Amino acid sequence: MSIGNRVRASLARARRAGGLATWAAQKDATAAAALESRARELEERARRLVSLFEKGEPSFRMRAKVKAFDLAGARPVEGTYTLDWEGTSRWREEIVLGETVAARGVSGDRWWLKQPAAALSLRIHQIRELLGPRLFEEAPRPRTPARIRERAVDGARAVCVRFVQDPFDDEACYDVTSGVLLRDERHGNGMTTDVRSDAAHAPFRDRLYPRARRLSEDRRPAIEAVDVELTDLPDAAPDTFAPPDGAEALPWCEGLRAPERTRKVNPAYPESARMRRAGGASRWMAASSRTEPSAT
Repeated sequence: MSIGNRVRASLARARRAGGLATWAAQKDATAAAALESRARELEERARRLVSLFEKGEPSFRMRAKVKAFDLAGARPVEGTYTLDWEGTSRWREEIVLGETVAARGVSGDRWWLKQPAAALSLRIHQIRELLGPRLFEEAPRPRTPARIRERAVDGARAVCVRFVQDPFDDEACYDVTSGVLLRDERHGNGMTTDVRSDAAHAPFRDRLYPRARRLSEDRRPAIEAVDVELTDLPDAAPDTFAPPDGAEALPWCEGLRAPERTRKVNPAYPESARMRRAGGASRWMAASSRTEPSAT
């Protein structure tokens, strides 16, 4: 074969190889996009099933039996959780653990708080996060789905999404039949948190709410909430939302409302970064005023 023919053959092979590489990259990108779409669909469906705090929702009462464990996962303190909810401007939450009572609420523009003892403040906060309204919820941490598969979770059939999260992977598992979130395992701040919900969910209106929820930290139990009960709360008496004895008024909170999203922007994720599974954290600072809110 002449030198010219050898050169032409080499160029042809290079073009074929380049075409295969491009095809493979496009196929990987399509698969990654489909995976991310499916993961978001599962997450949004589960969120809608338990979303009780949306604007315009009818009033309700939530009650539950709770246990708070010490940092070693032992010596539980038993108590109760009660939430009366009419909306972001009228609600009352009370947590009783042993002899400790913690409460907070809003009635119109008046905010109040009864602060728990320091020894139980962390567990009080975690109970609120597990059951109560997240009035000032942080933006979810971006996670890249790596795999979706079916498996058993606490005896129930579930579809589980594995997320890339250096140096560990997070996992969220949803009931195959109902779509409710059964398990949400996350890694961060040097700790593994695992939130599990009972597969037996109780219907309430057009929602499904877990009868039990459990939070563990590094495989040790932290919070248990069982016998979760939801009932309608029509025509609640005004004193239903009154603060208990010892509550402190929060005048600096008067006039505040829970933030409402006015516009949603999905951030761009370049295909080259998606294929590398690139990710990271962003730090934001925000300044708020009645007239000129801003963020940088």
